[in-house]
Amino acid sequence: MINCTGYGAKALFEDKDLIPVRGQIAWLAPQPEANYGLHFRGVTVLSRPDGIVVQATRNDMNGVGVDDETPDRAEANATIGLVAPLFPSIRRLSSG
Repeated sequence: MINCTGYGAKALFEDKDLIPVRGQIAWLAPQPEANYGLHFRGVTVLSRPDGIVVQATRNDMNGVGVDDETPDRAEANATIGLVAPLFPSIRRLSSG
């Protein structure tokens, strides 16, 4: 198991067989008062000092073999939408 080394794992372990798995990660503004993480409906939300990470984790094969690194705003918004009901007092921003 490799913990959070990302694309660097291939070089770090000199293993040419490692396949990077890609998926959309939405970054929300840092919130120092948020010091928690959660997993809900296949979405992981992690608070970090540099922002809040929201990522769909419901499909382990998401992005395998996909070389396109273009951000997919619709997918990111859909993922945020899955956890949005947990935060009813948050002001919603437009997707534009």
